[in-house]
Amino acid sequence: MPVLPAQVFQCVSQASGTPSVGFGEQTAQLGDVILICAGGATGAQHTTDVLLDVGGGFRFTSRVNDAATLTNEAVMLVNEPLVAQVSAPAAVGTYKQADNSTSYTRMRFAGVTMTEPGPSGTNVYRFTNLRVSVPTSNLTQLPVSVTVSYSNVSLPVNPNPVLTLAVGMAGGVTSQMRTANGLSPLSAPVSLSRCLPNNLSLANAPGTASYTEGRTLTVRLSETMPVGLRKRGESTYVDGNTFPAIAQTPITGLPYTTQSMFWVTAAGWPKSAGNVPSGQANTGTRVFVKFTSVPSGVRIFGASNDQGSPNNASIKRVRAVAMHGTLGTAGPTAVQGLANTTIEGGLVESQLFGGARWLLYEMLPSIDNTSFETLDLPIVVAHKGGTAVGLGTMKVQAGLGPISALNTPDVTTTIPRYQDLSVAQNAVTIAACPCPYFRTTLDSKSYVDTNTAEFRLTVTNNTASPIYNLEMTNIRGVPASMGITSLTATPLVVGTLAPNQSATVTVRVNVPTAAKTQNKTLAYRWTHGSGSCSLTQQWGF
Repeated sequence: MPVLPAQVFQCVSQASGTPSVGFGEQTAQLGDVILICAGGATGAQHTTDVLLDVGGGFRFTSRVNDAATLTNEAVMLVNEPLVAQVSAPAAVGTYKQADNSTSYTRMRFAGVTMTEPGPSGTNVYRFTNLRVSVPTSNLTQLPVSVTVSYSNVSLPVNPNPVLTLAVGMAGGVTSQMRTANGLSPLSAPVSLSRCLPNNLSLANAPGTASYTEGRTLTVRLSETMPVGLRKRGESTYVDGNTFPAIAQTPITGLPYTTQSMFWVTAAGWPKSAGNVPSGQANTGTRVFVKFTSVPSGVRIFGASNDQGSPNNASIKRVRAVAMHGTLGTAGPTAVQGLANTTIEGGLVESQLFGGARWLLYEMLPSIDNTSFETLDLPIVVAHKGGTAVGLGTMKVQAGLGPISALNTPDVTTTIPRYQDLSVAQNAVTIAACPCPYFRTTLDSKSYVDTNTAEFRLTVTNNTASPIYNLEMTNIRGVPASMGITSLTATPLVVGTLAPNQSATVTVRVNVPTAAKTQNKTLAYRWTHGSGSCSLTQQWGF
């Protein structure tokens, strides 16, 4: 703590904590500004506006409480009160239009009364609930510096006006696609055949499956800083289904480890137009998993919880939540998607928003803010197989939420919020049916009359998946000079063959008398509606 002269009234500013902030955070928490005032004539008072200015491309984003006055959730507290002693802040922050226009680089605490404590005392003024948007355009402009000044120029000069209130990190989490069991990174997209149903019971009747059955891949999110993932507020873990009520936040002088900053339940405590107490967050950190280029007929599910703590798998760190309206703005609500899935280890179906499929999760109170956390989220892909299932490779990306492009303060937009810095990765391919699917055997060949040759064939599906719309096509004689004048196949279209199912096909060819003595071959091709594959076979006669 700076040493102050005993007789001369003077205030010196210092930072109370320098938390880590991640690139792309739109409501990143700064450390508190402390003014320590000592000396002077006991009881003498000064009135001033305290001005906080942030540079380097940062903007203040503390929530606006009143759109008319632009007062916000930042507050000033005097002499480090206990939570029970706080009924209202001594002053509140405001974004004065003359200060900011649209830049929001200045926070003003108007009409602050500073009292001289006298030769043997000190007064401490704490400015908290300071949030900023962290730019990504110039990642070298960190740490976050705030300059403290006064509107009352008669006050003694602050000898330490520039404070470092945060240290930058390269984002809150990284994401990685991993194998179904989560043990290894994916070396290539998971390949699923459109012909072979995948998790058919789930595709037909979701609601009862466990994610341990038929898991397709695992999405892993890893913190790049211990506070990259935070619970909403002070609370105690109950189970993997419950977001318990949050408690008031005490002053500790350390960076906050929750998305909520300082707030109390007192009746005089300021609130936003949406009735959110100053300092309180709307949600904990959320993480999203986004699926794009999803082929038709494919359904995507996620586990309702993560895989659990490394030390105790029964302790879950996240739970799936629903989206309403714009992406991620809802508070903790009932899980949407499948019936009866609000149980640990259940499944929730991805939700359609903006042409993509999304899974959204929020931190539970068990999230650890003292170590680097890793979350494994099991993903299950289901489809019924057949021509209704599209082909292609779907992409997956994951990151922090709620997502918002808003990097200025307002009244209603959720806290926290993040820019979407996620990168799409190829994850699952729905592939065409492999070739060949089946075998054809010649049962007999003969002339049924002078010029008609008949062939009896058996076609058998010897795979584990159905063959759709099997059809004989492009039947010809070789050489062409053999002069086939008519040909019939019964049936020409076999239709669908189930695994291990067979069908008999009779082919009749009209052969001119002059061609009966030639060396000749009957060539034909099978095609099917499940893919572009074909099989050509031929026999001489």
